Amino acid sequence: MIGAGKARRCAAWRWPRATLAAWLLLPLLASCAQGGQPAATPAVASAGASPFSTARTATVAAEATGRPAPATAAIATPTRAVGATPADTPRAGGAASPSIVVGERLIYAQDGKLWARAIAGGGTANLTPDLPPRTFANDPALSPDGTTLAFALLEVPPAGRMGALSTSDLYAMELDGANRRRILAHDRPGAMFNRPSWTPDGTALVYGYSAPEIDANGRFTATIVRIERLELAGGQRATLVADAEEPTIATGALAYVPSPAKSALPELRIAAPDGRGARQLVGTEHGFTAISAPRFSPDGAQLVFTAAGRGPNAGGGAIRPVAARPEERTTHGAPSDLWAIAVDGTGLRRLTAIDEDSPVAVWSPDGRRIGFVAGAGIYIVGADGRGLTRLSERGTFSAVVWVVR
Repeated sequence: MIGAGKARRCAAWRWPRATLAAWLLLPLLASCAQGGQPAATPAVASAGASPFSTARTATVAAEATGRPAPATAAIATPTRAVGATPADTPRAGGAASPSIVVGERLIYAQDGKLWARAIAGGGTANLTPDLPPRTFANDPALSPDGTTLAFALLEVPPAGRMGALSTSDLYAMELDGANRRRILAHDRPGAMFNRPSWTPDGTALVYGYSAPEIDANGRFTATIVRIERLELAGGQRATLVADAEEPTIATGALAYVPSPAKSALPELRIAAPDGRGARQLVGTEHGFTAISAPRFSPDGAQLVFTAAGRGPNAGGGAIRPVAARPEERTTHGAPSDLWAIAVDGTGLRRLTAIDEDSPVAVWSPDGRRIGFVAGAGIYIVGADGRGLTRLSERGTFSAVVWVVR
């Protein structure tokens, strides 16, 4: 785990939550690697020390925290099909042919590349084997027609360039990795884009933006954190919500969380697509200490999100902090689980009880299942919280998309 002192030296300002979880680990490690070669992320390096071995179940986690587990809490680990690519072992050269992954699959970032993983069989394919040195892909988002991926691409400065800041741009490419092109470049040193989300008509992207403000003497003065919209046809940018991050958009609605760099109170808010008329959907009165990564269901009627804390109507004792859980010393986020709620604020329910590290979810296109990636693995669970299955013990910190074609 990267020490707090190292993090403070390499990050001159407080990063937005999505940027911190997804980006901070990679540039820190890359800056310590020679020749621009990325080192393993903590999630990968600690895969063998996962807090959930194959035999461990969510019931055990519930007993440790004093919280009830869902009715079917056992985490199943599927058997890989004969001949399938081992799910945790990239092929030689790190570039598997996308043709080996067919049918339903999850796409996410790992080791700075975008990977496709077959839900059945566990085959994997590296979609971005030819990224330039010192660049790291993250936060893929699938277009409404299912043909194009948008994602953020981080570039870290060469080792030895004191004072240089990492930046990221937004890119797009076809599902097989072809036709990769930049669609939005950073506008200042240290500017970052994260968690892009397509508008339902596919004409624009909504995303998180963060950047440091530096005065004429080179001193940091403030952090800009906001949600923006990019019109893909003309390239026009507009600010939708200031001091907010992790947007997700559906027909008639935008959901997001206030930036923890600007607000100490965890909230999930919902507004009109232009950011107006915001109202709180979930807040501290529900027993949460952190909220992140909201995602609309395909019909726009529900949101799945990540939350730390016991939540409403939780019995038992307090959650043990990471520092008190020696088997999870490599985690970098508070123990969290997935929750879901209707957009009218009713039906708040827990989907998992596994105390994962920074899980980020995606709905299946039919809305019946939810896939998610986290520090200790990659999972599938029913939209009712049943049938939790871990597809891999090798975790990652990224957005994730569900592809059916």
